[in-house]
Amino acid sequence: MHKLLARQLNRAFGGVVPAGLDGFLRAIDDAYHSSDADRAGVERSLELMSQELSERNERLRRDIDAQRRIEEALRQREVEFLDLIQNIPQMIMVQRGSTYVFVNRSGLNTLGYESIEELAGVPVLDLIHPDDRQIVAGHMSSIDQSGTLEGRVEVRFLRRDGDNATVEITLVREMLFDGKPAVLLAGTDVTEQKKLRQRLLLADRLASVGTLAAGVAHEINNPLAYVLGNLNYVAERVERLTCLDDDEEDDELREAVTEAVQGANRVREIVQGMKIFSRADQDSTDEVDLASVLDSAISIANNEIRHRARLVKDYDNVPLILGNAGRLGQVFVNLLVNAAQAIADGAADLNEVRVGLKTVGGMVNITVRDTGEGMPPEVQRRIFDPFFTTKPIGVGSGLGLAICHGIIASHGGEIQVESQAGKGTTFTVRLPIRECTKATEPQAETPALSTPTARRVLVVDDDPLVGKSLRRTLSAHDVDLVTNGKQAIEHLEQRRYEVIISDLMMPEMTGMEFHQVVAARWPEHAASMVFLTGGAFSAAAIAFLERVPNRKLEKPFDANALRALVNGE
Repeated sequence: MHKLLARQLNRAFGGVVPAGLDGFLRAIDDAYHSSDADRAGVERSLELMSQELSERNERLRRDIDAQRRIEEALRQREVEFLDLIQNIPQMIMVQRGSTYVFVNRSGLNTLGYESIEELAGVPVLDLIHPDDRQIVAGHMSSIDQSGTLEGRVEVRFLRRDGDNATVEITLVREMLFDGKPAVLLAGTDVTEQKKLRQRLLLADRLASVGTLAAGVAHEINNPLAYVLGNLNYVAERVERLTCLDDDEEDDELREAVTEAVQGANRVREIVQGMKIFSRADQDSTDEVDLASVLDSAISIANNEIRHRARLVKDYDNVPLILGNAGRLGQVFVNLLVNAAQAIADGAADLNEVRVGLKTVGGMVNITVRDTGEGMPPEVQRRIFDPFFTTKPIGVGSGLGLAICHGIIASHGGEIQVESQAGKGTTFTVRLPIRECTKATEPQAETPALSTPTARRVLVVDDDPLVGKSLRRTLSAHDVDLVTNGKQAIEHLEQRRYEVIISDLMMPEMTGMEFHQVVAARWPEHAASMVFLTGGAFSAAAIAFLERVPNRKLEKPFDANALRALVNGE
């Protein structure tokens, strides 16, 4: 009977009966054989013991199964939790000492690594941008003292490929990892958000520059209109008074006046170039004379170029293209400034910036070539990447060429770069010819009119000096001057005019409102109105000029062009 008990014990103890039970089993065996009278009781006791052991064995088996299920559930939960940590978009890093012992998938992607093993032994500070290491070291010291870090900390990490990644650390806590003390860090890669904010800031600045340029151009154009107009008047009078004399003093006077006129015209060219920025935020497209846009861009960038290199223009007659002159002007100014800045100061006679304009197939090619320092291949590959720049901090944002690329692409064109270190760089912009109507031709100066027919002219301009300059220029005509629309209406009630010259933007009553009154009361005069514009265009003014067929004259005006317009030429 003790053999049955032995089998139960073997099952209960997994086949290995403890040594202490051997004597117990022998005692049962001796008792079983010592007395037949007690054999039945012993057998009963053994049966009870065997039954109890079987029940205990079953309970133990159930407990072991339950424990296994709990352990399996815990392992499954651990796998699911690790999968969750690996796949959340936030960076999760565990730092022990000076290195990371765990980095989730988002963190590895941000840093440019494939696995945590690649970071083994790499000091944390080696992964931080040099300018941020001192700050990070200070935060690490604070964590060692307090066990936590409150608030948000923005840190620039060095990616494996050399780029920077900006991470906002939002959680730092001490913890146990693999049973040992460590520090948990959680953060978010905000690199793209920062780039977007900078793009929006740049767009806002460009819009501000456009507004400022329009305002400055308008404020300069008004006084420049009468300065240039009066200088032209003086030049004509001087020429008439001294043409019969052969006096050296008269020659000096003529030369001085001529130089003054040339200087004023130079200012006019610069102001005209500023309109590139004043209209660059408009999305409208129109026929664009690329030669004119390039000349305006050159006038703006000339101060950067002339101290470093000779400027050479190599233009062919090319068709007009359909595009946005303001945005294209931004591109050309950027390319010209970059070309100038690639050349060191002090050797202008040895260096050259060459601007080309040619038709190649169905495209117009604009080239900007410099003899500067050039670029190595690794820089050329990234030259159009946003925020990539080789210029010092504060000189370049790394956005100029990226924006140029976007502008040219929006025009259906392309921009390419060829460069060789030490030998210079060539940027080529290729734009498609769309709805070609005519080729650009050099503009001939309007010839002076010798015997104009006197006409009645009403000049409406809120700046009296502009009006006086117009009257001197139109001295062959009968000119009345007023400074606002209400006075002009009073004159029209008393007299008829063959030409009405009105400023577009005036206080109290604008030129647009004045035109509306004239069209309603004297429709025969509405078509004879000519609008003066100083460069500050509101949306309403732009829409008005596009809607009405009236001619317009930009300040500062060309005297011969003004006379031809008044004479109906």
